[in-house]
Amino acid sequence: MTLTIRQLPGSKSQLMDPKNFPKDQVMFNPSADGDIIYIRGTRHTAHDETNFAVLHNSETNKTVTVESPMDLLAPTANLFKGLEDMRVVHYRGLLWFTATATHASDEQNNEMLVGHFDAGLTRVERLSPISAGPPPVKNICPFVWPPPPGGPGTPEHPEARLRLLDTYKRVVYEVSELYEDPPDPADAPDSAAPAAAPRFLRFILTKVATLRSAAGLPDIGFRGSTSPIHLHGNTWGCIVHDIIFNDTTRLVTRLAYFHYWMEIDLARGVVTFMSAPFWLAHWGIEYVSGLRRSKREQNVVEIYFGVNDQVPMMALARLADLRAGK
Repeated sequence: MTLTIRQLPGSKSQLMDPKNFPKDQVMFNPSADGDIIYIRGTRHTAHDETNFAVLHNSETNKTVTVESPMDLLAPTANLFKGLEDMRVVHYRGLLWFTATATHASDEQNNEMLVGHFDAGLTRVERLSPISAGPPPVKNICPFVWPPPPGGPGTPEHPEARLRLLDTYKRVVYEVSELYEDPPDPADAPDSAAPAAAPRFLRFILTKVATLRSAAGLPDIGFRGSTSPIHLHGNTWGCIVHDIIFNDTTRLVTRLAYFHYWMEIDLARGVVTFMSAPFWLAHWGIEYVSGLRRSKREQNVVEIYFGVNDQVPMMALARLADLRAGK
């Protein structure tokens, strides 16, 4: 059977020019929400690779660099250090994210984390590993449910909750916070001492839905690439990916990513549509990691992706072109 993979129509452009990067750094795998575009940065030395976050405000044109919070991560002797491949979302007035790290815990496996930056986007304020099945676990993407009543960019719903979508294991989680109660001041020698605030321990997950496929669609998991965006009603859309391996040594490209547009009724937990597979600008190592609705055109989306783990790019595409079937 022949597998046909189309090139998605639309315009593609670089977010940053690799010729302007310092010699020891690369930038790739961007994601976006609201006015903020995140780009993964990696510094290379002879002994390790350390990740950092580049945060660009597309409205003010201001860019800041935030280092990985090594004080919040377990020590490691691993080659790879820091937070990789964030997916970002605005929630409760802060920029939250999921990320992966090889030293999120003492096991030194590739694990998922949830955290958020401070209000000024100067540092990671809180962070913890999450339990989403046996490691390695990757590509679990955050979103806020339900969507803002006034659409993207408007105040969130009073009942809004932070949720995570795992399209590979076909599970939706809700994130909550676990605190340690402070000691009772009455038990202290100085009973007049002010009561201490509860101490944050970690973020925990609760499974709220298991996804199933509508009739005629594959009932298998695909690796999540982007956070879902709200389309209409209870329907959300995201981009997922698969990989082709080829063991022919004569080929330069032995590994290639290809992508699908997926639509999900998140109220019923049903995958309602899968597009034909596509690639964007570069056949091979092309990894889609972010998705944002265009502010200028209702039926256009911005797709954020990295090429060869060294170039951050963005594509503009029509929803109608994403929805092309087989």
